[in-house]
Amino acid sequence: MLDDRDIQKLSDVFVTKAEHKELKDTTVRIAEMVTKHDIQLDRLEKKVENIETATKAILTAVDKISKSVDDLRHEYIAIKLQLDRHEKWIKEIAEKTGVALSPA
Repeated sequence: MLDDRDIQKLSDVFVTKAEHKELKDTTVRIAEMVTKHDIQLDRLEKKVENIETATKAILTAVDKISKSVDDLRHEYIAIKLQLDRHEKWIKEIAEKTGVALSPA
């Protein structure tokens, strides 16, 4: 049979109704906080996704602009070379025909 000491030992091991209710309430609060944090995490993940999409679009646009600038630079170099060649020809023609060119 159980005596008072055995019952006391069992009381020390098992939780009381009040302790059980307190643990249950704490567990519910923790579950609510976890749910709230999950929702916030989902929102953050969506924002990060949007930022990644925007970043990719910006990088694509910058690449296109960079290519256009590079193409224009090559075109400018070609035009500059052609202009230098034309100026040289004009000077040669002026010298051969005896026409004096005014300085620019």
